[in-house]
Amino acid sequence: SEGSVADMATSGSAATPKKNSSTTVNKRFKSKVESALARGKQFLADTHLVQLLEAMLTGAMVQQPRDPIAFLQECLVQAQKSGTKKELAWDVFVRQSTSSREEGEL
Repeated sequence: SEGSVADMATSGSAATPKKNSSTTVNKRFKSKVESALARGKQFLADTHLVQLLEAMLTGAMVQQPRDPIAFLQECLVQAQKSGTKKELAWDVFVRQSTSSREEGEL
C-alpha cells in the first residue's frame, strides 16, 4: 500500500536516498563553485582587473568629472591602448592639475 509523504519521510525508506542524493548534489555544486572561484581569482590576477578598477575609481573620485561614465570610458580606452596585461598604478588616471570639473574636461 502507498503511504503518505510524511510516513515515508519518518520511516526512512524514501527519505534516505533523497538525503544522500541531496548531499551528493550539494558536494558537487560546492566543488564546482570552489573551482570557479579559483579560476576567477586566477583570471583577476592575470588580467589585473582589480587594479584597473581601483585606478579608474580613484581617478573618478579625485577628478570628479561632470560625466563620470564618459570619464570611465576614457580610462578604459587608455587602458586598452596600453594593454590590460600589465599592472597599473592606483593613481594612473589622476591628473596632476586641478579637478576636471574646474577645467571643464574629463
